Amino acid sequence: MMPSTKNRITAIIVLLLLFFTGCNTTSHVYPDGDFKILVISDIHITNSKSKDERLLKRIEKINNGKYPGVDFVVTTGDNVSSIYDHYYPDSLDKSYNRLERFVEIMSRLKAPKYFVLGNHEYKIDRERDSDAPYTKDEIVQLTKIWSDLTGFQPYYSFVHKGWKFIILNSMSGRYMNRFFDEDQLKWLEQELSDDLPTLLFFHHPLITDSFRIWCGLRGLMNVNIEPEFYMMLNKHKNQIKGIFVGHGHRWVHDKIFGTIEVYEAASFGDDESSPFYIVGFDNVTQTISVAQSPIEFVNTKVN
Repeated sequence: MMPSTKNRITAIIVLLLLFFTGCNTTSHVYPDGDFKILVISDIHITNSKSKDERLLKRIEKINNGKYPGVDFVVTTGDNVSSIYDHYYPDSLDKSYNRLERFVEIMSRLKAPKYFVLGNHEYKIDRERDSDAPYTKDEIVQLTKIWSDLTGFQPYYSFVHKGWKFIILNSMSGRYMNRFFDEDQLKWLEQELSDDLPTLLFFHHPLITDSFRIWCGLRGLMNVNIEPEFYMMLNKHKNQIKGIFVGHGHRWVHDKIFGTIEVYEAASFGDDESSPFYIVGFDNVTQTISVAQSPIEFVNTKVN
């Protein structure tokens, strides 16, 4: 075999390994911190009861103090596989509403919970391709369904113990073949003006410093598609302490602009181990520490 052929084969193998394993150096040790949060991604509730049961078991563990110091939970999109299995707009007999079921299950969590919109929340039923182009009317229609059922706006923020948490909607610009619309970007710039240590949560991954294969190309954000968003991240890179995304269904950890930590979680729905992140917050250093499941408890009191 010629050296050039061997090199090409080696390069392909490396790329495949990166695609399936990701770029990940995240710890499994339960993090220290003044408070903690738990992050879950891509739950993909369907008509199957198995995911319901796994989510309920995770909620039970949180409620029973299995993860001490967790103040709230964030889900980073694709909470459902689609809103309905089949949708008949002219019929009153609509099929099982998965988003309603997701909200009902999460209502059993005693801690506060915050939801992020993913592309599957814009999938009215199983026939809709959630990565295909959308019209503005579709975005408006499905966003209204989301807000009516969950009580959350498509993007919003809140402050907790001196930290700002910003929830973005990376589907708002899909009718323009982008991820964010102009109104949301203007809102984000205003939200970042207070200089609080901040975390961002949204569904679609973005190309980072050392890793480019977070997901398929149709769902991957880059500087050419979202130049204003990338400029905003660079401008506020010392303020933004972390970004949490979903969509790619695997563990990935990298940095952007050499400073901002970016994390993608494996899919809760795909993985029988029901994966998640625990994030610890240090109020003195204004830094985060992140552990991915399975969690190792070292010198940590567990109820």
